[in-house]
Amino acid sequence: MPSPGAGDRVSKRMPGALAVPVICAIALLLVVSSSAQAAIYWTDSNAGTIGRASLDGSAVGRSFIDDPVNPWGIVANSGHLFWTDVNRGTISTARLNGRGVTRRFVRMPGWWTPIPRNLALDGRHLFWSHGDNFIGRSRINGRKVQPRFVDTRSSAVWGVAVGGRHIFWTSNDPAFDPPPRVGRARLNGTRVNRLFIKSPTGPGDMVRHRGFIYWTNSNTNSISRARLDGTGVRRRFVRTGNGVVSSVAVAGNYIYWTDYIRGTIGRARLDGNRVRRSFIRVGSSRGGLRGIAVVPAGGARSAEGRG
Repeated sequence: MPSPGAGDRVSKRMPGALAVPVICAIALLLVVSSSAQAAIYWTDSNAGTIGRASLDGSAVGRSFIDDPVNPWGIVANSGHLFWTDVNRGTISTARLNGRGVTRRFVRMPGWWTPIPRNLALDGRHLFWSHGDNFIGRSRINGRKVQPRFVDTRSSAVWGVAVGGRHIFWTSNDPAFDPPPRVGRARLNGTRVNRLFIKSPTGPGDMVRHRGFIYWTNSNTNSISRARLDGTGVRRRFVRTGNGVVSSVAVAGNYIYWTDYIRGTIGRARLDGNRVRRSFIRVGSSRGGLRGIAVVPAGGARSAEGRG
């Protein structure tokens, strides 16, 4: 029997030799794919559309998804967008490329009249506010809808965020349920603390990013920030300008917000500096811009934003 030659030795090494370029090619495709999905998304309740732009503010598409009727809050994870429709009283979803739209992904029970407005998510669940005292929840697949998951013991719940072991929310009804504030409960809906942080500046939308929660203030045109344990509160962490800040999202190294009076999207660095109040000029009519969500380069488990 002839002894193995050099060709045999080379052929035996070929699988390993080929593996390196194949792996590199796959990795490159994944990077390109995730970069292509990285974007800023927003809802325009006047136009009935979801818009999209690149992370640098270019390639603005005002009608990325048409006909959501009256879209409001919006969030995103690494694969999908989710948004509320206040006319239908539903939560819809689509892939990040705008395809695969499901209009009534989450439906409220027939006996339930309050409509979902603002959204948050973690790896397993969607959470939403109704504008009353409850926070709802469903599985990320749209099933097991629980419209009364948390009784916040507060009226006019507006923003909602999820971080660590807790759910956070803003409540802003100074006439009937003072003071305006940030509340907190455990992820299972228990241990409700309705006065977690007092916020007398008109708290609205909110978001969690890393070890902080951020919320908008319509009375002072600003964005506040605090640690997840409620300490280190900075009431005017970002000064958003003369319009009315509607929604906030945080991703990568930046804070983003919508201004529904000016029809713009603003941006600032994570330290609150380098504020660009008209980072994107959407050109929406007065009162149109609501929610915002940002998927950073490299993707994200959850890129929260509400309206």
